[in-house]
Amino acid sequence: YQGHTDSVHALCMSHDNHIISGSVDWSVRLWSIDGQPRAFLTSHKGPIISLCVTAENQVVSGSHDRTIRITDMSGKELAFCKIDSSPNAIAMASGNQLVISSMDGQVSFY
Repeated sequence: YQGHTDSVHALCMSHDNHIISGSVDWSVRLWSIDGQPRAFLTSHKGPIISLCVTAENQVVSGSHDRTIRITDMSGKELAFCKIDSSPNAIAMASGNQLVISSMDGQVSFY
């Protein structure tokens, strides 16, 4: 798997068995299981810290730029949210809510 230009800090699997990687190079990339690049999903304005996949197979990415972005598997941005502090982790809660922990010690639901 070659394509990022810096270290990878976040990984997750899509529901259709693709690998999603987020890097210090500010990018999120989609890969086939055999390592072939499939899509460039988004570029934040800071290192990618966390990733998760929604029930609808959409990618949620969090960055040191204090943004959360949701994209489809082709890279189309579906939603964007600015938060008060850089996210440490993102997870899906029941009811399609996002749970985000941030560097200021907060855990928030969106």
